[in-house]
Amino acid sequence: MKIATILSVHGDTEIVLDTIDALKTWVGDDILTIVDGASWHSWGKDVKLPTKKIEGVQHGCAQAPYRNMAYGLMHLLDNYPDADWYLYTEYDTLFVGDSFKEDLKIAEEEGVWCLGNLMRAPPIRQVKLPFIEAMLKTEIKVHKALLGCCMFYNAKFLHLLKSMNFFDSLLSWTNGFDKGFFPQFDEYDVSEHLYPTLAAHLGGKVKHMAWWNDMFGWAGNFKRYPMRFRPPLGEHDYFPEASILHPVKEMGSYCRILAKAARRRKKCSVTNQLS
Repeated sequence: MKIATILSVHGDTEIVLDTIDALKTWVGDDILTIVDGASWHSWGKDVKLPTKKIEGVQHGCAQAPYRNMAYGLMHLLDNYPDADWYLYTEYDTLFVGDSFKEDLKIAEEEGVWCLGNLMRAPPIRQVKLPFIEAMLKTEIKVHKALLGCCMFYNAKFLHLLKSMNFFDSLLSWTNGFDKGFFPQFDEYDVSEHLYPTLAAHLGGKVKHMAWWNDMFGWAGNFKRYPMRFRPPLGEHDYFPEASILHPVKEMGSYCRILAKAARRRKKCSVTNQLS
């Protein structure tokens, strides 16, 4: 299984390098890093990263980087056209194992086009995307949503979007918008709704692995996928069978320290086997 990754960043070299090392260890080497255009000249242009990197569009905001996401996915397809799955992830998502690949194999067999964690449980209300309906000249009757920090897309889905000229159209239609603004939409990030909804609309399935509720806590396969919007993960959120964590924003956090030690042991084991 070949997975190509677009990693969205805006600064903090140490965290980014740690996240990239984790991606290379557990996901693969096909990584394209997109740097927010707002921090490209002050940081991204000169920072040395062990991946391909590109300058994204100007964003400079803590939420809704949907234009950089679309721009990044478009270039990810150009750089790695033969991947089986495409991963969008952010700097504070930390991979700590590769058991997620088992679920990708199952998802492939089930016809899933979009895989991730549920954004909220239960969904509060139906969200409409009239701007996208106008752009695509079609009515969208289904709504799906996933947490935006880490989503897997089946190659069939993204190549279909590319054939529809979707990414260029979205960037063109939103060219005058900044700071994450999206017309007739007041949720956190339109991408969390847009891609899962389009996947279902175009004939694929959408599947969530686990979710978090502020009142009741974790549910689903959360021990493998402890990913939530907030708060940052702590010691009690690092389960032995964990595969992907979010959010992990500090180098000194329990999760990053433990994960880095695990990667070091894995690399030593591989070196010993080869010697």
